[in-house]
Amino acid sequence: MPERSVSVVVPCRNEEAYIGRLLDAIGAQALRPDDIVIVDGGSTDDTLGVISAASSRLAPIVVRRIVAPDDRLPTAINRAVREARGDVIVRLDGHSSPPPDYIARAVAHLADPKVGVVGGIWQIVPGDTTPMGE
Repeated sequence: MPERSVSVVVPCRNEEAYIGRLLDAIGAQALRPDDIVIVDGGSTDDTLGVISAASSRLAPIVVRRIVAPDDRLPTAINRAVREARGDVIVRLDGHSSPPPDYIARAVAHLADPKVGVVGGIWQIVPGDTTPMGE
């Protein structure tokens, strides 16, 4: 199978506490993506600042930010997919923490011509220690 180009798309809002960890996990992937497209839904915290700081250490991965405060989640995801440059799209959330082989394993499954979509196990980090958050 020819080498595939990979884009990661992330819709987010107010993920200052988590987005840096996600971006570091993406940068540590065994199969690193070519680009990351983040659609911010109007964060009021320092989410965009954390993304900017992480962008320089992720090079040569291109990180693009789109600020779209009026987008609903499906619209934000579609906007990110349109901006993505890869022929494989990996969708992650701001609270996710993918293991280092997450992208490589997903792309490997796509080598099977009968496979068009691959899902994986996500490790979601709770946003709070309350019973609701947990």
